[in-house]
Amino acid sequence: MQPLLHAELEKAKRFELIMVTPEQLQNWTGQRAWRTDEQLPPDFFDRIREETGCQGVFFDQLTRYQPYQPVAVGWKMTLVFNKEHQIFWAADEVFDAGDDDVANAARAYEWDHIVTQSPLPDPNAILSSPSRFGQYTLHALLMTLPQR
Repeated sequence: MQPLLHAELEKAKRFELIMVTPEQLQNWTGQRAWRTDEQLPPDFFDRIREETGCQGVFFDQLTRYQPYQPVAVGWKMTLVFNKEHQIFWAADEVFDAGDDDVANAARAYEWDHIVTQSPLPDPNAILSSPSRFGQYTLHALLMTLPQR
């Protein structure tokens, strides 16, 4: 899901993205990945700002992944400002294609955003495709980010 997350973050255009590799993070902080519920090193945000010039850090965690029907994807995301170490935006949501409202929203998203090769697209295709459904979940969450 990581490539989908990067693509959807770019499409959201809410902020400039500077990707930090796991190797860079390991070198700067001693770990390849961090979650917001972990004890971060005291200089974590200062070090990220020094190395990248970033004003904020975006944390993401895939909390649920059910690739068989009904497809379900859960995300926990947090945007933290470096200087104040304060949470600017957070989301913790599970999207279950077995829920009628979620399924309808996913179908609407596919109709508007996903190009298919089929002359007669299957309106339920997104509900059986973990990657397409994952793309919908990311779009739905990232559109709640405040504008620049």
